[in-house]
Amino acid sequence: MTKVNAHVTTRGQAVHEALRDLVLSGQLAPGTRLNEIELSQRLGVSRTPVRAALTALATQDLIDYTPNSGYAIRTYSARDLENVFEVRAVLEGLANRQAAEAGFSPEGEARVGDILDRTAALVSGGEWSAQVCDRWIELNIAFHQAINRTAGNQRLLTILERSPLPFIYALRYHWFTLDIVSKAHDDHVEMVAVIKNRQIGRAEAIGREHIYRTTKPLIDKWRDLERLQQQDGRQIADLLQPLCTTDQSSDAGRDCLV
Repeated sequence: MTKVNAHVTTRGQAVHEALRDLVLSGQLAPGTRLNEIELSQRLGVSRTPVRAALTALATQDLIDYTPNSGYAIRTYSARDLENVFEVRAVLEGLANRQAAEAGFSPEGEARVGDILDRTAALVSGGEWSAQVCDRWIELNIAFHQAINRTAGNQRLLTILERSPLPFIYALRYHWFTLDIVSKAHDDHVEMVAVIKNRQIGRAEAIGREHIYRTTKPLIDKWRDLERLQQQDGRQIADLLQPLCTTDQSSDAGRDCLV
């Protein structure tokens, strides 16, 4: 049962947080209908805060709302993913550029150095498992947050932290590989080097390239699912459900993808 966080200030905020976590955990495949009664029972609250939370999540583009039909987990096409990641690439490139313009503080440089050391140790282990993937995602989130905060642009930071793709988190272990993660780490090492050297143009360029490289395998996999959908008539939600079901135990990686 999904639990409402008792430490959140109001019941409405707590319900919103619980439902947002449920959506971002990837436990529900794209296209899954969200029933107010079932959700209220699951959370142990009345329907009123659930309805308000669903409205807020739809406003944040985390779920879809259709009049006379209700709410559902947002469905993406491969082209939708390309569009989302193209925007993400521009934003990450801008963050890198502004970080290079601002430069690392001593604390910030020490922080990213520590993250790189821990990531290198993880990658050099040569093993790939759900636990290793979750640990990498935690380090990856911390790395990008450190770069984005170095940029000093709070508006940009807010936009980046509010633009996840929920269903990807359910698939990360199945679709990410040690090779992808190793190459992402190499990108991170270069990012830090060019930011430290205040190479503004290169910092922006590698920020964009990093997004393209690490998201292309995900887009390719999504196209494979679309082809399967055309061949046997099943919905993508049905094709994804076995993967979503087998990865419900972990909550890592909610706020950053690559």
